[in-house]
Amino acid sequence: MKRFRRWLFNGLAALSLLLCVATTFLWIGSYFFLLNLNWSENTISWGLVCSRGEMSISRVEWGSLTNFPGWNLWISEPRSMLDEIQSLSGGPWRFRFREFGFAIVSIHKLKVMDGLEFIWPCWPIALITVAPVAVWITQKRVRPRPGHCPVCGYDLRATPVRCPECGTIPEKTE
Repeated sequence: MKRFRRWLFNGLAALSLLLCVATTFLWIGSYFFLLNLNWSENTISWGLVCSRGEMSISRVEWGSLTNFPGWNLWISEPRSMLDEIQSLSGGPWRFRFREFGFAIVSIHKLKVMDGLEFIWPCWPIALITVAPVAVWITQKRVRPRPGHCPVCGYDLRATPVRCPECGTIPEKTE
């Protein structure tokens, strides 16, 4: 069981490292370009946007069929999403919540579109995804005590030839 937990934690730490690197790449790149990844089908559209250190995910339901079905990727000049929505307030965008760079925006225009957008800074995602990696790097590598199994830590004084817990044959120590 210990071995499985170690493998699971190592796998999750590796996945976390991958997500941290991807988030950091998007975060740095967002100051040079706006990345808009979109998926549309029939009247539903999902979007992921990264620009100027901000990320957002949105879901919009359109009143008619979407113009670009399937996956779409647009790259353009970076701009602040929160500032742009603030300048467009009075239109279909309304802030439901806005604090510390986080925002929830509702999008509603009668019979044209209805949706919700979540906006957040990139740094909390990078911080959250680097935490398991930091734990993995700084954790103590526990060495087996003399007279104990190197795999599971079982006390081998009664059975020095083979571990009854996991079946490992320990090396002879002199």
